[in-house]
Amino acid sequence: MRASQFAAGRWLRRMLDRSPGFQGLLNLTLPEALWLYEDGFRNLLVAYPWTGRAALAELAGVTAGDPRGAPAVMVDSTDHLELIQAAVPAGAPPIRVCMDLDVGYWPLGGRLKFGPKRSPIRTSEAAARLAVEIDRRPGVRLVGVMAYEGTDRRRRGRGPWAEAREPRGPRDEASVGS
Repeated sequence: MRASQFAAGRWLRRMLDRSPGFQGLLNLTLPEALWLYEDGFRNLLVAYPWTGRAALAELAGVTAGDPRGAPAVMVDSTDHLELIQAAVPAGAPPIRVCMDLDVGYWPLGGRLKFGPKRSPIRTSEAAARLAVEIDRRPGVRLVGVMAYEGTDRRRRGRGPWAEAREPRGPRDEASVGS
């Protein structure tokens, strides 16, 4: 561990210990999540699909020792599922995965695209197909779904996932459909 990682980990721990609403960390890379796990952090999620075989193998080992507390990784294709499945020994606990959905705004029949372009999972049908693929693989277990809209708030409630969104409070209720 580098000195900068040690200092960052100690600073992060102090900051989060003072934050009563803290629930977990969204990590940029799987090696970062594994390092934080080793440092005692839990409820870790890797923000992007990870394809590094060595880190996936390490994650499989961590998951074998802590099936409910090991970091979860993002998936958005069967290719990612195959890489993860290959890292999990037969009979070992499944690696926890989170499905990454693209909920950007696609007006004009998809000819224009507003949003982050995060994932090839763009429809509820594609999400259902990937969920079935996850369910049929013994080396992975679906533990969450992430949908990052990233569009102009004035467009909220008009995209392909609009029926799945519900207002969360007065501010959201005022912006839905406006």
